[in-house]
Amino acid sequence: MSGTTVADTEDRGAAVGLFKKDKKKNQAADGSDKSWGQIIRDMPKVPSTRDMAQGTANAAAYMKNLANQGDVGRLRSTGLKGTATLHQFRDTGSRVGMNPVVEMELVIHVDGRPDSPVTHQESMAPFVFNALKPGKQMVCFVDPEDPTAMTLNL
Repeated sequence: MSGTTVADTEDRGAAVGLFKKDKKKNQAADGSDKSWGQIIRDMPKVPSTRDMAQGTANAAAYMKNLANQGDVGRLRSTGLKGTATLHQFRDTGSRVGMNPVVEMELVIHVDGRPDSPVTHQESMAPFVFNALKPGKQMVCFVDPEDPTAMTLNL
């Protein structure tokens, strides 16, 4: 061992087999030391039917919300201003981005018109959702022809 150095022993430990090129054949295409079996096990799982259904529901809620954006501007400019009293609310389980879609049972009061019960769905930030309580009054804008078409000023 008098003629060998530390570098020589480290070199020999790096290659298994007769030649260093044999070691490279066992490496994955990305250059890692993972085996093909480990690479396959690390791959993302195929989405389940439930995952796909939830994704479809989220996309539908997003598209509905996007379509309603034009109505919101129109209602804020031409709608009747009133107050909405919250009676019940629940999280629908759908999301628009990271915001939950909430279904609310409201009673709408507009001056000069009879009070009308409305079920309304709207996406809102989690901190707004957490602040909801039965009996809370909010400003709303109602379509003069259709009292169920309304938007809340949250």
